[in-house]
Amino acid sequence: MVTETNVTRAGPDQNIRAAIIRYIAENPQYPGPEYARVASKGVSVAAIITALLYYGGDHLEVARGWNLEPDEVKAAVWYYGLNKDALDARLARDAADFPARRIESSCRNHARA
Repeated sequence: MVTETNVTRAGPDQNIRAAIIRYIAENPQYPGPEYARVASKGVSVAAIITALLYYGGDHLEVARGWNLEPDEVKAAVWYYGLNKDALDARLARDAADFPARRIESSCRNHARA
């Protein structure tokens, strides 16, 4: 579970820390910040960041694509900012396995579910 001690680097903004703790969870099958996900839907932070890159940073489009609340997407972005090195390493590893053309399909499939 993401806890207060995990997000102390979030700085003085209590709202950012609270949002991360509320919306982001560690993946019990794969420990580490690079596998964290939105607790309510299981969408990985890495997938959200990749989708944001694909959609030009459009938080609302990404939220709609996975039936997420906009605040869940924001929390994922904040979590990414705190764990950039680990998540960037995962994104680099995943780049060949998850080409951009599959992101749109993935978002649309989640929206239909």
